[in-house]
Amino acid sequence: MSAVPPPSSLPTDGIPIGVYDVDALLGELSGDAPEEAPESAVCVRVEEIFTPAARFLIAEELAEFLEARGITPTEFLHKVEPQRSFLDWPRRAQVLERVAQRQARPGRRSPAMRLEELKRLEQEVLAVTARRAHSGAALSIDAKQFAATVAQTMARTPGFAGRHTIDCWLSAWLGEGRNHELRLVRILSLDGDGLSGEGIAILDQIVGEMLANGLVIEALFGWADGLRGVLDAMAMVWRGEAPSHPDAPAVLHRLSAFVARHQARAARLGLEAGVHHALLGDAPLSGTKAEANSVAAVLDELSAISLLAARLTVKGGVIGGERTTRLIDRRVALLLSGARLEAVLHAKSH
Repeated sequence: MSAVPPPSSLPTDGIPIGVYDVDALLGELSGDAPEEAPESAVCVRVEEIFTPAARFLIAEELAEFLEARGITPTEFLHKVEPQRSFLDWPRRAQVLERVAQRQARPGRRSPAMRLEELKRLEQEVLAVTARRAHSGAALSIDAKQFAATVAQTMARTPGFAGRHTIDCWLSAWLGEGRNHELRLVRILSLDGDGLSGEGIAILDQIVGEMLANGLVIEALFGWADGLRGVLDAMAMVWRGEAPSHPDAPAVLHRLSAFVARHQARAARLGLEAGVHHALLGDAPLSGTKAEANSVAAVLDELSAISLLAARLTVKGGVIGGERTTRLIDRRVALLLSGARLEAVLHAKSH
């Protein structure tokens, strides 16, 4: 297996794991509010809505809607019915206003201006989808047929139009539903020896979007023992290694092979989103049996955090980059606040 590349979101000047200024961290890391959206995800033209960065932003901002439907952002963007349903979704206005607020830029675009842009784009995307979405008979696709279709379509209509056609085709074939493991098996089954780089990128994007869905992570890693076990297993798959646990679903072997074979950037981004979501919660990593808030419990948790940090470290950085580092630092800062720190220091000096 080839060497693992550095994480896609690797910081160049992040705080090293294990170096903490507790008072400062408690102030800076009291929450994990989403950061200002990068310009790569601030779309002003229809074509930009379909970029990988924009699709992952949709996965994050529309998570509740997508999870309820059992679909990915790619399916949402290439099928008419879910887009029309979103127009009637009770929380639509709240979501659009939140996105507009994050994508506003002082002196360039106000939240109100960005909201109007988003509503315009919403209608333009729907119009494109209504013209181009697959509307024929149910599809039957295998790896050989998919590879041939990608090659022919991209040769005939390269660029956005060809990619949009293939995504429409795949979205109609994949089917909505809550059997997340089966859907992942289906999309991975299209990865064959004759598939072009463009075809691999198409599959990788959909796999990444699936893995960015919290319900998919639960379905794939629910067998793991506690939060630490889940994070360890996700780190293994990120590296392209298949978990050997007898209760791990078989699809994880195929997913790990896909990641290792193609150094799948989007799939890794989806796993990184799962790591961040897991670290955001307050579930302990250690599974300690010591009394809650006791010195022993704090020391056990610190040890578990240290082991996890090592597990998430790869050549060149940390899986999930700066946000992973920040979330781990936050857990340590909360553990070592106030009386807890005093108690730990006192215990270590005796």
